[in-house]
Amino acid sequence: LDVYPNHSMKLPADPRVFAAHVLPQIQQGKFERGLARKMPQALEKSATVLELGSAVGFLAGHCANERPDLTWILQEDNAGLRQMLGVVCGLSNRAFNDRFVLEDHKVDDAAQLIADHKPSALLIADAAVLPQDIDALLAQTGITQLFLYGRWLEAHHATAFAPTGFIAQDGFDPNLLRVFHAAAIA
Repeated sequence: LDVYPNHSMKLPADPRVFAAHVLPQIQQGKFERGLARKMPQALEKSATVLELGSAVGFLAGHCANERPDLTWILQEDNAGLRQMLGVVCGLSNRAFNDRFVLEDHKVDDAAQLIADHKPSALLIADAAVLPQDIDALLAQTGITQLFLYGRWLEAHHATAFAPTGFIAQDGFDPNLLRVFHAAAIA
């Protein structure tokens, strides 16, 4: 398979993993361009980030490369995506370490992951996390930022969701990413 640089990561143009309409974006180095440009700046300084549904690890790896002050906890249930996550990180020389951690917990264990890692930012891309369950996850610790994107938005895009105690942040295409800040800091 051919491998293409995309921002600070390298991605294989693998039709078994990526949809046909995404392959040209990968080949042109424009995969998830909007997220890759905005997400590193959107995260708070020295944030601990928990990403539920990391897919192939592109966003996590890119943000960790661009922002070494971040601690990023990745979680992905899909075995094929987890395998490709390892491939993408290997191709991109993005090593797992104490600031870039791939968890073995399932998304159903999100509450435990939050308790263990105490993230300040929660990224949800896994559609298995239901809108009605997000408030309970946010109430557990000091999460001050919430990002909803990817498979979560594909499944729940029509949901008029606003987490309790959080305010929507403008400046992002709501079809790609929905961002919320805790009301106390917004």
